[in-house]
Amino acid sequence: MRATRAGSYRALLLLALIAPLHSGCGAGDIMKPSPPATAATKAPSHTDPGVALRLSVSLTPPGLVVLRIFDVEGHPVRIITKTVEAGCQEITWDGRNDARFPVGSSVYVYQLVLPNGEVTVGRLVLAR
Repeated sequence: MRATRAGSYRALLLLALIAPLHSGCGAGDIMKPSPPATAATKAPSHTDPGVALRLSVSLTPPGLVVLRIFDVEGHPVRIITKTVEAGCQEITWDGRNDARFPVGSSVYVYQLVLPNGEVTVGRLVLAR
């Protein structure tokens, strides 16, 4: 049985792989390991049902951050651009496409481009 309410929905994020630049954004943040190590794995918190993906990053240079969400076939779903200040910042995706409609349950891939040019890629499973 599926229950819906106008203006809200529930999203369950099962898996996300992220590798932000630096630590220091609070408890549970993921640090990028030193070069020979592999990226860390973390399932973001589910405290806000209106957020499908929440990434915390610590930025040294302020500037433009671009978050791109793709479906499993590589089609763009959503592109979010945000000008951010230096320091701990949070980048979120609300589970909607560029036309502002909620996307369906599926596997999605995200690409986060930071102001210094570093690119982080991960995947997530969105279940509604």
